[in-house]
Amino acid sequence: MQEIGKKDNKEKGYVRMYFEGYADDDDKGHKNKDPHNEESEKNGSLVGEDDFSVLEDLASQIILLLDNGVPSGKMTILINKKSEAAEVATFLMNKGNRFKVISDNSLILEEDPVVSFIISAFSLLLDPENQIALACLNYQYHRTILPELEENNLKPDYPQENASESSDAEFIAADLFNAGLHITESSEAKTEEKLSELFEKNDNEDDELNIFLKSNYFRVTLLSMNLQELVVRIGEIFHFFDLNSHQAYLLTFLDLLSGYDQKQNTDISSFLTWWNELSSKKSITVSDNLDTISIQTIHKSKGLENDYIFIPFCDWMLDYDSPNKYPILWCKPDKEPFDKIEMIPVRYGSGMKKSLFINEYMAEKRDHYIDKLNMMYVAFTRAKKGLYTWTTKKKRGKTIGDLLHEGIYNSERNILNNTTKPIVCLKKFIISENLFELGSICKVNKEEETLDGSFSKIKKVSFSDFHQQLRLKKNYDEFFEKDGSVESKINKGNIIHQILSQVNTSSDLDRAVYETFQQGMIPSGEIDEIKRQLLEMVSDEEVKSWFDGSCEVINERNILTGGNLKRPDRIMLTKTGEAIVVDYKSGEMEPKKYHRQILRYMEDLKQCGYINVNGYLWFTRENKRVKIV
Repeated sequence: MQEIGKKDNKEKGYVRMYFEGYADDDDKGHKNKDPHNEESEKNGSLVGEDDFSVLEDLASQIILLLDNGVPSGKMTILINKKSEAAEVATFLMNKGNRFKVISDNSLILEEDPVVSFIISAFSLLLDPENQIALACLNYQYHRTILPELEENNLKPDYPQENASESSDAEFIAADLFNAGLHITESSEAKTEEKLSELFEKNDNEDDELNIFLKSNYFRVTLLSMNLQELVVRIGEIFHFFDLNSHQAYLLTFLDLLSGYDQKQNTDISSFLTWWNELSSKKSITVSDNLDTISIQTIHKSKGLENDYIFIPFCDWMLDYDSPNKYPILWCKPDKEPFDKIEMIPVRYGSGMKKSLFINEYMAEKRDHYIDKLNMMYVAFTRAKKGLYTWTTKKKRGKTIGDLLHEGIYNSERNILNNTTKPIVCLKKFIISENLFELGSICKVNKEEETLDGSFSKIKKVSFSDFHQQLRLKKNYDEFFEKDGSVESKINKGNIIHQILSQVNTSSDLDRAVYETFQQGMIPSGEIDEIKRQLLEMVSDEEVKSWFDGSCEVINERNILTGGNLKRPDRIMLTKTGEAIVVDYKSGEMEPKKYHRQILRYMEDLKQCGYINVNGYLWFTRENKRVKIV
């Protein structure tokens, strides 16, 4: 436990350590100790050895603290492995509503059923035949989402085309809800059985969810949306934003998508690839004032502290607990003839004790022991008022629990300066063969210790349809123009303008025309005519030298002068030092309208150091050029 200055140390604190499986090795004298002494009963520490369970005892100690007014937020459970966190969290949550638990794993986005449902929907949009995604989506929907919707008197608002009259799905949903598929401790096995039966009907044509997943709205309309809009629309259909328990995950997921859209490709395939690589690292952020019991790994608890610390599995191995984890040690032989070898890689193991490398083995073992002792130090010093540990004796190997047990139960045998005087004798605090207690739990003044649980909750999340508020400016809004006899016709002048912006020399024409066709801007039937017209234009004697490769050509390039950007269509620099600026115009021939614009281009080029500058307006529809002077 932490060492706190005397001025702040108003309470003595409390330490409780339980050792399971050590009774046979204990000093027989301890058995005379009355396990029902007054202090033990006061702290609620009696546990039946025959039916002892670490997690059951953990739950009872938490209840005792809660009964003494300690808020849940003042308690932290430390574990060594992530698998232990899941075990502890599941056990406590199944014990009842008094156990408000939050763990690092429970904060991960992909663990939330709603986020998992959306990711499965993404996969189905990408590949409608993805049976794994379909199974995952059905599982999350029928196991978690549908029961929560029913509890809130909600049902999916499927698009009109997905509606069906009195479909069997309505009766299936009703049966599931009435059967108690909003999971309870008593119906979990029954639930899994019914879910298995339901998954066998994934292809049921009468199921509303399957009808929706096969509809044009899902496969076409939703697929055309961007990622954030897609999540919002799915959330609106299934009322995800009305389910309070999932709002934090859903809003965090939307924030994640917003950041992703700014840096990555925004198609579903790219996002799913990115998500599969990083999803396990993405989690929500919660307030430190949240009144819940936190479950953390000892490694992540460094630098943190709390009033009461529980370590239910305080029995990690001092040595490596698996041969798979044995490191490779680089050793230097010191005996002939092996000393001629510079370094030898040797896998750590007890066999090294009988080799030339016993010193390296002992050094590695000592360092690993110290690491494990340091981990115990970190865990123990997180506690400010109370420390609880549980240790189970293992059949093989020495554990940190063995050291604790030996240090406490054999403390009177410690030797200092070759005398029999103990360093510190803890024998009087031993309650039984298995239990050590020091100090007492102090009742908490609720007015002083209660955490602020009045943080605001989002009651309603809504999104406005922004489509009517946006006016998208089209790059090619003049490609089609009205005509009295024909509803619309291609504005060839504008298309020619677009093609010329990609042409440096006449040899580039074929490529530029083909690329424009590939972009869907001209029909195949117009290609030859447009190509013929362009070839005629660039072959004109007045401009032939502009496209024969004798000039340096700069197409669609910005000119920066005095902080203002100007972007002429084409600039040509001749070998004689002349600069020619050309601007294409696809509308009616009105030189006066654009006269000042070309003059500004010419003036800017002169400021860039070009003395001999000429400017032209090229009206592509009539193929007429006007020199500006």
